[in-house]
Amino acid sequence: MIRRLLLAAALVLPTTGCAAGIRTGFEEVQRAAQPVRAQRVALLPIATDEASDPYAAVIGDSLLAAALRAHPGLTFVPPEETQPRLEAAGLADRLSALLQAHADSGEYDRALLREVGTALGVDHLLDLHAGYTVRAEEGSSMLGSNVTYEAERQTFTVDAVLWDVRDGALAWRAEGSGTTRDAELQRPRSPEEVVAAMASRLARRIPFGAGDPIVDSQAPRP
Repeated sequence: MIRRLLLAAALVLPTTGCAAGIRTGFEEVQRAAQPVRAQRVALLPIATDEASDPYAAVIGDSLLAAALRAHPGLTFVPPEETQPRLEAAGLADRLSALLQAHADSGEYDRALLREVGTALGVDHLLDLHAGYTVRAEEGSSMLGSNVTYEAERQTFTVDAVLWDVRDGALAWRAEGSGTTRDAELQRPRSPEEVVAAMASRLARRIPFGAGDPIVDSQAPRP
C-alpha cells in the first residue's frame, strides 16, 4: 500500500506543483557615462547561434514589448523595418562588417555609424547576439535516497550593444542571461517564458533617460 501511495504521488504531484523559478542577471561591459538621451531607437535582427535560431523572433518580439513598457517615451523601430531600410540604402553588408570587426578587434567606423543613423532616421541602434543551451540533470528525489529524477536546465544568454549613431560611438554594452531549472514536482518553464523574463530585465537595464541605475538582485547562475 505504501509503495502504491508513493507511486501515485510521483505521478500526480509533478503536474500540480508550482512553476520553476527563472533567474536573470546582467553585467555592464561598457557603462554609459551618463543616462542615454534617445528619441528613436532601431533594433537590428537578432543574431543567434544554431540552438537559439528558432527563438530569434521570440527574443526580438519580447524585447520590443519589454522596451515599450520600460521606456514609453521612446520610439522603437522593429527589426523587420530596420533591415529593409538598411538594404535599400546599400548599408546592410557594410554594417554587418562593422559589427563583426568590432566583435573581433573592438574597432569600428564612426562615419559609417553616422551614415546608418541618417538612413534609418534614428539616433541609436541596438544590436543583440543570443545563445541557448538546454541540458538534462539528475537530482535526488524526495521519495527516497535511492530514487532520482531528471530535471532540465535552460539558459539563454545575450550580448547587447547600444550604438549612438549621431556621434558614431559605442554608448553601452551588457552581457547577461536567463536561466531556469525545474526541481522535483515543479512545472518546467517554456523557452518563451525564459526569454520574456530575460527581455524584461534587459529592457530595464538599458540606461535610457535619467534616474539611478537598476541593480540586479539576483546574479545569473551557471
